[in-house]
Amino acid sequence: MTAVRIEGVIPPMITPFTENGDVDYDAHRHNMDRWNESDLGGYLVLGSNSEAIYLTEDEKIRMVDLTVERARKGRIILAGTGMESTRETISLTNKAADAGADAALILTPFYYGGAMHDEALISFFTQVADSVKIPVLIYNVTKFTHINISAHAVATLSRHPNIVGMKDSSGNVPQLVSFKAVMGDDFNLIVGTASAWYPALTLGVRAGIMALANIAPDGCVEVQRAYEGGDHQRPWRSMKGSSR
Repeated sequence: MTAVRIEGVIPPMITPFTENGDVDYDAHRHNMDRWNESDLGGYLVLGSNSEAIYLTEDEKIRMVDLTVERARKGRIILAGTGMESTRETISLTNKAADAGADAALILTPFYYGGAMHDEALISFFTQVADSVKIPVLIYNVTKFTHINISAHAVATLSRHPNIVGMKDSSGNVPQLVSFKAVMGDDFNLIVGTASAWYPALTLGVRAGIMALANIAPDGCVEVQRAYEGGDHQRPWRSMKGSSR
């Protein structure tokens, strides 16, 4: 599998709806055009902010289609394709791949939370990664799943040739340090919480998928530029301005 490098700010794009509850595809095109004006690293479609759990499979694939169609050239397109079952996750991931997604962000299964120990999660992600057409990223979002993947499981999974990264939305910076310590330099550790963006950059994280990037992409980008330029006071000012 070709190495995948994910860098920069990526919005976990909202899914717009009409008043009657239908997906508003025209509004998504409009939003894409606005995000295209910012210096983003790519786009995440069907993430938590996308309310993907409420969409039908046809709606999900249509959202991937439109994102691919509207995306600015050269930017990576990630698709959230995690389902509760291994079989359904593989199926949706391959359909997203056929629609043009570059990589899949896959949620940890969570419904039977008591059974989601290290061995179960390692087995799930390994089977998926063995069976899909595009690279896989682990999605750890404890706020919604109440599952917190361990550093041991991440260390094991990071050695799989088709598991290329992880988005950690726990907001736990010490845990981010433990994840960073067990993975290789070519594994894409992505922060998923704006409040942890600057601390994550100091740890060597180079990508962020943050809800704030939906409404203030330029401010999120400026934090990274300031950090990489050696200005360690400017990020705080940028994020303060973005939150107004």
